Amino acid sequence: MKKVLITGGAGFIGSHVADRFLLNNYKVTAADNLVTGNIDNINRKNINFFNIDIRDKEKLEELFKSERPDYVIHLAAQVSVSSSVENVLYDAEENITALINILELCRKYNTEKIVFSSTAAVYGIPEEVPSRETNKTAPLSPYGLSKLTGE
Repeated sequence: MKKVLITGGAGFIGSHVADRFLLNNYKVTAADNLVTGNIDNINRKNINFFNIDIRDKEKLEELFKSERPDYVIHLAAQVSVSSSVENVLYDAEENITALINILELCRKYNTEKIVFSSTAAVYGIPEEVPSRETNKTAPLSPYGLSKLTGE
């Protein structure tokens, strides 16, 4: 049975992604610090839940070591534009440093694939709507810049 780790797994999108993987017979693990996620979204016995902050590399490594995910769906992020302006360091730690932690652990534990979720905020004021991935990037906030850095 293939194993998937979903960071931000207690969030709206993460919990629905978890549902889809469960329907396809994956062993699902969700990691979330519950700052914006809700445990009720994944209060199911078929999901292993870890209440951790992905900035904590030691706890994140414990999770990788115990679960050994084949795939990682990385949805956890600081997503508020206004919060990113108010606390640039937290935004960078959550959206850049934590991603680096995850990437290093994926390499160390031989994760087959990682899916990274970005944002339209990388484009700033869009040239066209809907934006295309080929459009020029011009983030207007630390949040947009941190997600572009992740890309």
